[in-house]
Amino acid sequence: MRRTNTALHVAAGFAAPVAALLAYLLLAGMFLTGYTAAYQAVLSFFGLMQVTPPFLDTFAILAAMDCHAVGIDVFQQNPCDIQDRPHVYGTLWLRLSQLGLQRADVTGAGLLLDLMFLAGLFALPRARAWHEVPVLVLAYVSPVVVLALERANTDILIWVLVVVLTALLTRGPLARAVAYAVAVLAAMLKFYPVTLLTLLARETLPRALMIGVPLVAVLGAMLLPEMARPLNHFPYTGYMADAFGAQNIAQSLLAIHAGAPWQKPAILAMTIALFLYALSLSVRMVIRFKLLPQIRVLPEREAWLALAGVVMLTSCFFAGPSVVYRAIHLLLVLPAVLSLW
Repeated sequence: MRRTNTALHVAAGFAAPVAALLAYLLLAGMFLTGYTAAYQAVLSFFGLMQVTPPFLDTFAILAAMDCHAVGIDVFQQNPCDIQDRPHVYGTLWLRLSQLGLQRADVTGAGLLLDLMFLAGLFALPRARAWHEVPVLVLAYVSPVVVLALERANTDILIWVLVVVLTALLTRGPLARAVAYAVAVLAAMLKFYPVTLLTLLARETLPRALMIGVPLVAVLGAMLLPEMARPLNHFPYTGYMADAFGAQNIAQSLLAIHAGAPWQKPAILAMTIALFLYALSLSVRMVIRFKLLPQIRVLPEREAWLALAGVVMLTSCFFAGPSVVYRAIHLLLVLPAVLSLW
């Protein structure tokens, strides 16, 4: 009987990632074998629209590499991209052109990103009982995840790096130092993960200083100069687009005053006020529901994942408009939520 119960427990643990893997392999098979009508029907069911070419966001990165290789300033314009989107990330992506990658490799690169994400699902804490499996499956095949995989957006790579980072944080001092180096790598790729360095607050003060000071020096020397140009040309999505962010609230409330000289300072002030309100509300909830004692008894991996997920989502929300597929970082918080539940 005990062996049967153990087998059922193991099966429950792997059921959700296996179900997600099979679902996405089926979806990919529809597209690759020419059943595009069925593929489009599935996307429509999730409220999504198929775009051409597939893996559109990976295509934009590869297109920027192609144009950069022939001397075009892709921060101004990117005529190699099918939507003429300027490059809005760091130059590290452009240096990857030395690997020989180009637009023709979009299918292989997109599939590789998606498979990395699906492998990452197996690295997350597993369901402890069968009643948790439907919750995890619904999260793994939710519309924001489908959108991220269909576009093969580079936030998938950031998500995978966070999964690796949290696994390293549960190990010894050397592995933890490597984890923060992974955070720096993620920041070099997409800027906003720089907030992962706030996880140093959980280290002892000497260790935080020993690890943090060199990393901050590296970031100051390498990241800040790279941020200026992409951020100056970052496309404005507007508060009615498929993006979430604190500024959406202020922009929608002040839309009738668009163009007024005081509008931007007012938006900034409202965003800061919202941040302070969210901070105070969080503290009140922690106290009211006595969350600290519960969080302290969470398994270490779940606690690190939850903290990293909260940091990522908060930085996405307050840094500016984030397309909805960045909600995949909620998957990092879900194991801890299930434990607390």
